[in-house]
Amino acid sequence: MGPRVDLAIIFRSGAKSKAEAADAAAEYKRLLAVLTDGGLKAIGKKGASDSELLIFVWCPENKLQQLAEHERRTDFVYGVARAKVPSLTSTGNPDAVTPAERIRLVYAYISSPKADSGLGVAPGSPHWTRIQSIMALQDRDFNRAWLSNWTRKQVGFSIPISELDKIRDNFGESLALYFSFLSFYTRALFVPATLGLISWVLKAPYHPLYSLSLSLWAIATVDIWRVCERALSVRWGTHGVARVERRRVEFIAASNQDPSEENIAADADALFPWWKREFRMALSVPVISLFGILLGGLLTAIFLFEAFVTQLYDGPGKDYLGFIPTIIFVTVIPRIMGVYNQNAGSLTKWENHAHESSFNRSLTLKTFALSSIVAFLGLFLTAFVYIPFGPDVMRWVNTALFDSGHPDIAEAATDAGIKPLLPPIDIQAKINPGRLHAQMFAYTVTNQAINFFLETGLPFILRGIAKARVNRNIAGKRKDENPDAVTQLVENAREESALPEYTLFADYAEMVTQFGYIVIWSAAWPLAPLMALLNNWLELRSDAFKITSHGRRPLPQRVDTVGPWLEALGFITWVGALTNAALVYLFRPMTVGSHGRTTTAAQSGSPFLTTTLGRDIKVPHFSAGNATFGGKLGLTHATSTLLTAVLPAVLAALAASHAFFVVRALIRHVVERAVWRGSAEYRALGKAEREVKRKFLAEGGGDGFVPGVASNGIGAGPDAQDDGTDLWTGPDEGASVFAGLIKGE
Repeated sequence: MGPRVDLAIIFRSGAKSKAEAADAAAEYKRLLAVLTDGGLKAIGKKGASDSELLIFVWCPENKLQQLAEHERRTDFVYGVARAKVPSLTSTGNPDAVTPAERIRLVYAYISSPKADSGLGVAPGSPHWTRIQSIMALQDRDFNRAWLSNWTRKQVGFSIPISELDKIRDNFGESLALYFSFLSFYTRALFVPATLGLISWVLKAPYHPLYSLSLSLWAIATVDIWRVCERALSVRWGTHGVARVERRRVEFIAASNQDPSEENIAADADALFPWWKREFRMALSVPVISLFGILLGGLLTAIFLFEAFVTQLYDGPGKDYLGFIPTIIFVTVIPRIMGVYNQNAGSLTKWENHAHESSFNRSLTLKTFALSSIVAFLGLFLTAFVYIPFGPDVMRWVNTALFDSGHPDIAEAATDAGIKPLLPPIDIQAKINPGRLHAQMFAYTVTNQAINFFLETGLPFILRGIAKARVNRNIAGKRKDENPDAVTQLVENAREESALPEYTLFADYAEMVTQFGYIVIWSAAWPLAPLMALLNNWLELRSDAFKITSHGRRPLPQRVDTVGPWLEALGFITWVGALTNAALVYLFRPMTVGSHGRTTTAAQSGSPFLTTTLGRDIKVPHFSAGNATFGGKLGLTHATSTLLTAVLPAVLAALAASHAFFVVRALIRHVVERAVWRGSAEYRALGKAEREVKRKFLAEGGGDGFVPGVASNGIGAGPDAQDDGTDLWTGPDEGASVFAGLIKGE
């Protein structure tokens, strides 16, 4: 049997002076002492670089049994519901602990504060400044079997519950819940994909029935998933797990109350007043708003340049002018988002959240808010600015250049290749009514293909190049073709430590953004749900490949919900109801003329004129002597557009908003009754709660267990058994590294 390792701690060993090396050696020695005194096995090995050490940690079986028993009893006291009834007097069976549970228990024990019966060893702790991260090693045998099964056997659009249980057993509930959500959402896409395909075949964009069906589907999907995740949490024993969540090691208590009192149940508001945290969260709003205004202004400027200036310019390099907005977007926007994400992380840390779930919720909402601006602002500007007011904006630009009373400006504009004011019908022809459709195609097809390559293909290529360089560097050197198990494990750990940490944020954000494109904007291009369905079939498999090959193994987390992403889905559903009402009113084709004839693009010069906007707005009078519409700034045309089309669309959206809340309440009631109340998990939950109470009384009331107080040696240091390998009996390379640094070698 190979060496058994639960976790690896990446320790920064680099030092610029002997004094700094001595401090690093002291912290390293103290770290090993804390781990071994806590009942764990720990040994240091050289890391991926000369400035890193890998400290391997293994938890003996008797210690693991204590950790599992302590968690089980704590769950009982705080009412964490599960479908299976635990025994309070059973000694436990370590073989029944899944790999994910083992890693999670050991990680929680190491990283939790001492007040929560942990060791307090975690990145970000002021007591451990040289700990960079803690990682779990990949189970490569399971990964190969998992990928082979998914690529050869699981060819459908969903994941069976048995496969989800395997993911949960090896990666934890958080990752299993993500794949469950992805599978559920992908299956749900069959409904809008079918409706959209019918709408596309019938050539009926912006059809009221499609938009209404889409809104009803979105509401039902979100509420059914709300019940599904609840059922899964009962199945996996995590329902209500937030009640036993341990405090963050970075949490700073502001009161004199003993934080160990009642351990996990210690009121976070008593340790740090709620109003202080809320006040700090309120102070972050101006910062978020500032970045939002900056980002929105830049995106609007890019949009105006691409939509209008490129249409007016007719000078040298016209064919390349359209690349300027794209270059600005791909170079400047990511930098702004990077700076914002750093500030968002700092602000969230300053808010001093007691628990990881509330910290992640706050950070997720901050980050996704600005990501949504990048994703949806361009579509909003096209639908509600470019098409309704595009002629006015284009005329305003021409008027400002050629009829501003400044000959120098007009001459410079002419020299630059910008055309003078066009006749009215030519200006209208410059407005592209299919722009919204083109943008939807780009977002739901082109962008998803690019994201697939960036997530899956590019990391594979880069790793191949890096590996080839390493092989060239070691060419001619002797290499062990048959390394022993310990050497192979250390080499694997070094490779994995160089990989980025995997987080679920990017994957959830991608799916929620896709949901937004479908629910809010697919009326413009009904094939969007079908494209999303095909993309998600690949996503189910590419995500598995990405997790096993392109990042570190995710640390298991106990969760019972997708958290803030459920709130984001609900908000998007509401916005979709408003937007669809406005889009249908503004853009659905209308029959015009005394004979009920539908005007086509060839007959009207633009399909835009067949919509409500085109029907209500008449082309203003144009004269050669006054190259403007309704005055210099075209206010008559803009006001007419606003009053006869946009304002009624706003009223339609408000009416849809009121109807949304009524319909959602009805659907939620039906789903709760039909789906949840009739589920096996609902019945099992009620039965388990009754059985737990009966068992508790029959088995002596829990033997005086108090959560947070060391139980059966939790926090003490039992003798650690040997796992039967040479890893733990071999030399500790950390001591020799620091000895060399201190001597100046």
